[in-house]
Amino acid sequence: MESVRQEVVEYKNKGASCINFNDDAFMMHPNLPEMLNILAAEQITWACETRLDKLDSELVDVCVASGLKKLRISIETIHVKSLSLLNKHITSTPREQTDMVRLLISKGVEPIVSFMIGIPGESEREVRMTIRFAESLRPARCRFW
Repeated sequence: MESVRQEVVEYKNKGASCINFNDDAFMMHPNLPEMLNILAAEQITWACETRLDKLDSELVDVCVASGLKKLRISIETIHVKSLSLLNKHITSTPREQTDMVRLLISKGVEPIVSFMIGIPGESEREVRMTIRFAESLRPARCRFW
């Protein structure tokens, strides 16, 4: 973990005010608690990406305390048949997804939510439903793939 600390300090010394982790498994990293301690100790804000179903309120609190400011989260789709087709194994419901996005916003974290549309077998109606769901998450930013 010393190499992580050295990199954080190096970026901070070069004027970085926020570090972005481009690893969709970052929140599942076995050394996550140690990394969060380093970020907190260095007082630098950070952002990352993760699947929404890998979050809970306790993890959000710990991440916010360590400087989390922006979180790119993947919901993918609200349609069970599409999730099954994509072999995503996402089990969170739209209600749980909405609650997590609202929690992030209430904690001062900017959520950027990703959705997939036009999945094989998905109807135009289902695409519209996904877009309406994304709109209901405002003020969260949403992106579509």
